[in-house]
Amino acid sequence: MIAGTEQVVVSGPAVPETVGVLRAVAASVGARQGMDVATIDEFRITVDEAASLLLRSPGASRLEMSVGARRPLGLEVAVCSDSPDPTLLVGRERSWPWRVISQLATDATLDVGDANTTVNFVVGLGSSV
Repeated sequence: MIAGTEQVVVSGPAVPETVGVLRAVAASVGARQGMDVATIDEFRITVDEAASLLLRSPGASRLEMSVGARRPLGLEVAVCSDSPDPTLLVGRERSWPWRVISQLATDATLDVGDANTTVNFVVGLGSSV
């Protein structure tokens, strides 16, 4: 279980193969938090879409995901690339990845900093908690 200020952080190269690793970690964390199977699947899909969106950034060499507890009964997730890409903000609401993220998670934001681009969102733990 993730409690208090604990976080799970995983990173790898910005290549499609890393997305599978992020999905697997999301599923494992979700299962340990007591998510039901449908909620775990939605969590994995949301991570997949966030990472896929960030892979579009030119010059990205790393992808990172952090997952921490969010009260009450949720997980706060950040998927980040090391490439600042303000072009992702243009037309974001109409893009397929963003539509999926917005439907499966809450509090979704896309933040472009000086050195990175981050998709933040919150997922609930589902009905089995």
